Amino acid sequence: MDFLSYLQYYPQQILTLKSTWDYEEGPDSSNITGIVSMVSPFDGYRKGALVSRVRVSSDWDITGAADMNIDTRKYTLTLEGVHLNSLLLISKCLLCQSVL
Repeated sequence: MDFLSYLQYYPQQILTLKSTWDYEEGPDSSNITGIVSMVSPFDGYRKGALVSRVRVSSDWDITGAADMNIDTRKYTLTLEGVHLNSLLLISKCLLCQSVL
Protein backbone atom coordinates (compact mmCIF):
# COMPACT_ATOMS: atom_id res chain seq x y z
CA MET A 1 0.00 0.00 0.00
CA ASP A 2 1.42 3.38 -1.01
CA PHE A 3 0.41 6.78 0.32
CA LEU A 4 1.48 10.26 -0.84
CA SER A 5 0.33 13.42 0.92
CA TYR A 6 1.06 17.12 0.51
CA LEU A 7 0.21 19.46 3.38
CA GLN A 8 0.36 23.16 2.57
CA TYR A 9 1.42 25.58 5.29
CA TYR A 10 1.33 29.00 3.65
CA PRO A 11 1.62 29.03 -0.15
CA GLN A 12 5.41 28.61 -0.16
CA GLN A 13 5.69 25.89 2.47
CA ILE A 14 4.64 22.35 1.60
CA LEU A 15 5.18 19.28 3.76
CA THR A 16 5.46 16.08 1.71
CA LEU A 17 4.85 12.63 3.22
CA LYS A 18 5.31 9.42 1.27
CA SER A 19 4.84 5.95 2.71
CA THR A 20 5.02 2.40 1.44
CA TRP A 21 3.78 -0.57 3.49
CA ASP A 22 3.88 -4.32 2.84
CA TYR A 23 1.91 -6.99 4.66
CA GLU A 24 3.04 -10.62 4.49
CA GLU A 25 1.17 -13.47 6.12
CA GLY A 26 2.83 -16.82 6.72
CA PRO A 27 1.77 -20.00 8.50
CA ASP A 28 3.35 -19.00 11.84
CA SER A 29 3.47 -15.21 11.73
CA SER A 30 2.48 -12.00 9.98
CA ASN A 31 4.91 -9.21 9.06
CA ILE A 32 4.26 -5.53 8.45
CA THR A 33 7.13 -3.60 6.88
CA GLY A 34 7.05 0.06 6.01
CA ILE A 35 8.98 3.14 5.00
CA VAL A 36 7.80 6.71 5.56
CA SER A 37 9.76 9.64 4.12
CA MET A 38 9.22 13.34 4.75
CA VAL A 39 10.38 16.59 3.15
CA SER A 40 9.60 19.70 5.17
CA PRO A 41 10.18 23.47 4.93
CA PHE A 42 10.86 23.73 8.69
CA ASP A 43 14.35 24.26 10.12
CA GLY A 44 15.70 21.17 11.85
CA TYR A 45 13.13 18.98 10.12
CA ARG A 46 14.07 19.32 6.42
CA LYS A 47 14.25 15.58 5.61
CA GLY A 48 13.18 12.54 7.54
CA ALA A 49 12.69 8.82 7.14
CA LEU A 50 11.14 6.05 9.22
CA VAL A 51 11.83 2.38 8.49
CA SER A 52 9.77 -0.12 10.48
CA ARG A 53 9.21 -3.88 10.68
CA VAL A 54 6.77 -5.60 13.04
CA ARG A 55 6.16 -9.35 13.37
CA VAL A 56 3.12 -10.88 15.09
CA SER A 57 3.35 -14.62 15.76
CA SER A 58 0.46 -17.07 15.81
CA ASP A 59 0.75 -16.96 19.65
CA TRP A 60 0.18 -13.16 19.50
CA ASP A 61 3.75 -12.28 20.49
CA ILE A 62 4.97 -9.04 18.93
CA THR A 63 8.55 -8.22 17.97
CA GLY A 64 9.79 -5.38 15.85
CA ALA A 65 12.21 -2.57 15.19
CA ALA A 66 12.08 0.94 13.82
CA ASP A 67 14.71 3.49 12.83
CA MET A 68 13.87 7.15 12.36
CA ASN A 69 16.23 9.75 10.91
CA ILE A 70 15.37 13.44 10.99
CA ASP A 71 18.12 15.61 9.52
CA THR A 72 21.18 14.65 11.62
CA ARG A 73 19.29 12.96 14.48
CA LYS A 74 18.66 9.22 14.65
CA TYR A 75 16.19 7.34 16.86
CA THR A 76 15.88 3.57 17.27
CA LEU A 77 13.02 1.57 18.77
CA THR A 78 13.14 -2.16 19.49
CA LEU A 79 10.12 -4.19 20.60
CA GLU A 80 10.82 -7.69 21.87
CA GLY A 81 8.40 -10.37 23.02
CA VAL A 82 5.41 -8.28 24.01
CA HIS A 83 2.26 -10.38 24.15
CA LEU A 84 -0.61 -8.66 22.34
CA ASN A 85 -3.17 -9.51 25.05
CA SER A 86 -0.94 -7.89 27.70
CA LEU A 87 -0.50 -4.83 25.51
CA LEU A 88 -4.27 -4.50 25.00
CA LEU A 89 -4.87 -4.89 28.75
CA ILE A 90 -2.37 -2.12 29.51
CA SER A 91 -3.88 0.19 26.89
CA LYS A 92 -7.40 -0.42 28.24
CA CYS A 93 -6.21 0.41 31.77
CA LEU A 94 -4.52 3.60 30.54
CA LEU A 95 -7.65 4.55 28.63
CA CYS A 96 -9.83 4.00 31.71
CA GLN A 97 -7.49 6.09 33.85
CA SER A 98 -7.39 8.93 31.35
CA VAL A 99 -11.20 8.95 30.96
CA LEU A 100 -11.85 8.99 34.70
